[in-house]
Amino acid sequence: MKLLVDAPANAKGPIGLSPLLKQAYKAFSQFHGASADWGELPLQEFFADREAHLFEARGFQDGEIKAVSEHWNVPQLALRRIEAVSKYRDSDDFRALGQLFKRVKNITKEFDRLPDSIGELRTKLREPAELALADQMSTRVPAIEAAVLEARYADVMKEIVALREPVDRFFADVMVMVDDQTLREARLALLGILKRQILQFADPSAIVQDEKQA
Repeated sequence: MKLLVDAPANAKGPIGLSPLLKQAYKAFSQFHGASADWGELPLQEFFADREAHLFEARGFQDGEIKAVSEHWNVPQLALRRIEAVSKYRDSDDFRALGQLFKRVKNITKEFDRLPDSIGELRTKLREPAELALADQMSTRVPAIEAAVLEARYADVMKEIVALREPVDRFFADVMVMVDDQTLREARLALLGILKRQILQFADPSAIVQDEKQA
């Protein structure tokens, strides 16, 4: 695992666990059956545990590790994600966003009907705070997607942290669970898109949970 995390950069990009496991299972099919689904075999969980242990040994806190636990597949990039989270975790904006993101996750946990674009939602929204959040997301979501794709995680953090104020204002001024189904679903969809985009990078609420347990 240490070799994968610390491997020097090459033209083909960082090495992922998935292709390595695929090759390993193909080479030793006599031990698990040629038709086995390699993705569900326990080695993935084992390597994820080893990766978390390595990051802990390097001084990263439990919440930082959990924040990026959905992105273990490319160990080298997982380290860079944790480094970005660790750098920003003590900022007031990031800590506040972690609390807000916990609310976002809770209120959208059973809602998955997301539109293709924020523009589709805007015509259904009415409150200034939700329109302001939609406008901010229209600008920042593409920037987040591009920065994640290019592994510019410091830039991702800047864009995410900048959403703190409009998200805070949204929850202060907007009631999501209204009787009007169309409006309610539009508001849930807006938050659902926000959740999806931030989770592309990390889960800020894991930092908040870690501090509560400390």
